[in-house]
Amino acid sequence: MLQARRKTQRAEKELKEKIEDLNEEILDTDYAIDNYVYDMYGITAEERALIEG
Repeated sequence: MLQARRKTQRAEKELKEKIEDLNEEILDTDYAIDNYVYDMYGITAEERALIEG
């Protein structure tokens, strides 16, 4: 029973780490897309600040 609990805890920890990694990747991708669009439309730094609030 104790082994099963330890396995479950390890699996939960691994899943949490994977979720954190994926969330970081999503944020990085979102940032890259925003910058691409800003550059594509010639948005200035001032305009970016207004857009992003």
